[in-house]
Amino acid sequence: MHGKKTFQKSVILENVTIGSIKLSDVNANVFQHVAPCNVPTLVLGRVFLKRYHAIIDLSQKKLYLDYKKLSQFAMNKIQNTLLRQQSRAVPLLSLGSGSMVIPVQINHFTPVLFLFDTGTGVTLLSQAYAKIQHLKQAHNTKEILITKLIMNPLNLSFQPKVSLSKISAQPVNLTMLRKYLYVQGIFGLSDMIKAHTIIFLNEGVVYLRSH
Repeated sequence: MHGKKTFQKSVILENVTIGSIKLSDVNANVFQHVAPCNVPTLVLGRVFLKRYHAIIDLSQKKLYLDYKKLSQFAMNKIQNTLLRQQSRAVPLLSLGSGSMVIPVQINHFTPVLFLFDTGTGVTLLSQAYAKIQHLKQAHNTKEILITKLIMNPLNLSFQPKVSLSKISAQPVNLTMLRKYLYVQGIFGLSDMIKAHTIIFLNEGVVYLRSH
């Protein structure tokens, strides 16, 4: 994990403990330079998170895991609490590749798909898309200021639209993602924290607040 030795492409971890979850003989892929300062880091994959019914509270920096799925009664109680806190549900669409996307509408343009990936620090926007829509960069910066971004503009699953305002997006080359996933951007962790996002991975929904 420090990048100082040559490893096989994958290794077997004899024991892994994450909270109350205890695992043995875990097959893990090896990457170099995952974290700064050569800190040994274990990256939890989507398969693991789904298997243990992960709920991720980004603003509180908490990860909830369990061996069994939430009951419908428990889920209803959580939903009612979140609704009282002005949080609204936005459905996650799962692609065949396993990637999760959300339809969005930027300003008044036709809705497009954004990849929901909290591994990205800031929101990223396709350079090609920004050029087509004549989106301009903020003064003396490389960032593009999105005046209004509406999540779930098509009211999928009969859920309401959620508006996020003043999103700063970094224009980047997303040619490969546009080609294979048909996405025009990637949601950044910083914007999702601001929206008090809570991710219910197995339920395929995120709750967040308009701002």
